[in-house]
This record gives sequence, structure tokens and C-alpha cells, in this order.
Amino acid sequence: MIDVTGMDSFNEEIKEGVSLVYVYAPWCGPCKLISPALVNLSEQCPDVKFLKVNSETGADILTMLNVSTIPTVLTFKDGERFSEDVGFQPSNVFEDKLKNAITVSG
Repeated sequence: MIDVTGMDSFNEEIKEGVSLVYVYAPWCGPCKLISPALVNLSEQCPDVKFLKVNSETGADILTMLNVSTIPTVLTFKDGERFSEDVGFQPSNVFEDKLKNAITVSG
């Protein structure tokens, strides 16, 4: 997973293809449950960019994305928001969203 801390690098990373953006905090219990599943999913989906944004250091990104709850997992396709999941979700939810984003023509 790519650790993104600034707006410029965030926008550059999501502009092409499918990206999954994981917004977390190091102290967040549900985040700790989701994180290993997302790492595993990143190994299964090499064509998808997996980004993580620490809510404590990426406040400008959270503001731009209008994210106020963690964990939040967003899917982008070619720079456009495709889906958003707030709170703990089973890993198959993220897998299904990625499959949908990959198969939808853009």
C-alpha cells in the first residue's frame, strides 16, 4: 500500500486506472481489523493501486474527500469516485467493489 500524505501525490496516484483509498488512524480498532484484509487484497489485485491516508496527517485529503468517519474505504476509477464504504466491512465487500470498478467501462 502506498502511504499518501499530500494532495498533489494523492491526485497523481488516482488519476488513471482503479485505486482503492483506505482512510485510517493508527489507534482505530476497526481500522486494525480491515488493514490485513486490504493488504491481502492488494496482493490479489496487482492492477489496482492501494493507497492509505492517515487521518491524523492527511487532513487536507480528508477535507477534499469529505471524509469524517474512519475507517473509510473509497474506490476511484480514472480519478472519479466510484464507491465509498464507511465503518467496518467484510473484505468481500471491497473485493466486489473493485471488480465492479474494473469491469465498468469508463
